[in-house]
Amino acid sequence: MKEQETRHDRLALRLSVIISRLMAGESLALRPLSEEFGVSLRTLQRDIQQRLLHLDIQHDGRCYRLRTNPLRDNLHRVFSFIRNTGIAKLLPGHNRHLLQLLTAESGIPPCIIGHAPLKSHDALSTFFCSLAQAISGQRCISLQADGREYSGLEPYRLIHSGEAWYLVACHSGSLCVFDLTTINAVSLSGEGYTHREEIIRLTTDDDFISSLPSFALTVSVLRRVSPLHISNVHASPGEHGTSSYAP
Repeated sequence: MKEQETRHDRLALRLSVIISRLMAGESLALRPLSEEFGVSLRTLQRDIQQRLLHLDIQHDGRCYRLRTNPLRDNLHRVFSFIRNTGIAKLLPGHNRHLLQLLTAESGIPPCIIGHAPLKSHDALSTFFCSLAQAISGQRCISLQADGREYSGLEPYRLIHSGEAWYLVACHSGSLCVFDLTTINAVSLSGEGYTHREEIIRLTTDDDFISSLPSFALTVSVLRRVSPLHISNVHASPGEHGTSSYAP
């Protein structure tokens, strides 16, 4: 019994060492491992091909390695995520060690970002990705909000502010804001458009973002935060969930 437990301990240690080295981006040759652990080449092949089958391991004829380097690739994606979503503004530092702590899968998470409960909307998850896809691909959309149809919209941003997500879009020269809880349906068209840099900059402005929950923006605020020429500002009633202004 004790001999069996010892054998299992050696197996667990061997697998943990192999996994940690693969995760660190190392390329592993079987013969050095065989000498290090005192096991046969066949045993190591069984370790990699059967016991570690869930890992995306590739073999180039001489060495085994992960198809990608998880540590490097994931941290790069985390850096992009916090920068692209605006979370970077909330973190005092963006160094690699901090991101490793924040993305650790075990232990107590060291940081929590408090936020108001999100407004519930059954259909939100069904079209949220479609809107993000349209923005990234610069494709026009049509949508239905509060029983009204909107077509030829040029989507620019999905922005979370307060208790809700908002879609910022452009339509016939007017910038429109939709509370996503008022949207019932979204469809992507084959028509494309080109993002305007002044609108991209506007949608990253803190004053603009903080004003979204009550988008009855004043002309003075818009002129201060936006390089657009504001000739007219009009907002639909708040309960409609849609507001716009025309440059």
